[in-house]
Amino acid sequence: PFMMAIHIGARPIWLVRAGSGEVDSQSLGEGERMLSHLSAAGEHFACSLAAFIDERSERYWNKAGKEKEPTFVLTSTMPRSVESVCHVTDSHEQTAAL
Repeated sequence: PFMMAIHIGARPIWLVRAGSGEVDSQSLGEGERMLSHLSAAGEHFACSLAAFIDERSERYWNKAGKEKEPTFVLTSTMPRSVESVCHVTDSHEQTAAL
């Protein structure tokens, strides 16, 4: 229901998990893992994600015959999640509901 309420009109929706963190997930508790930042591999993922979304969005808007609209990103408040989408767009909204 939440996504349906904010998705007015046709546009791509991207569902993405956060990139890998800089901590060993086996040795830390849940709270510590949630506060970790991106590892080098996670940073690579974030840059690749931005290139992928930019390419696919461009393709979508060209095929639709419309001017490209800005990409809007919803992300959780976890640092890794925010860092994973920072290269995609300047416009992102953090919500604890995700």
